[in-house]
Amino acid sequence: MEHYVYIIQSEADKRYYVGSSQDLWLQLERHSAGWTRLTNGRGPWKLVYVEEYEAKALALRRELGPAFSFKNAPYGSRALSLLVGKVV
Repeated sequence: MEHYVYIIQSEADKRYYVGSSQDLWLQLERHSAGWTRLTNGRGPWKLVYVEEYEAKALALRRELGPAFSFKNAPYGSRALSLLVGKVV
């Protein structure tokens, strides 16, 4: 089953959040509804980038890996700024 790494942007404060999920659209709905602690109160959220992987382990490696981690500065901010120009 496919697994996704995604970047969403808050329409309220323009911040980004990076996550991974098997059900991309359900997860986006949950972010906008405030179900997720880190995104609660900052929605609605819009999808700005997505990558698809065949395995969860590959998606998590992409999301959290040190060479291209979206969540670890300075690489994360640089990578994020390059990717968000690619609109879904």
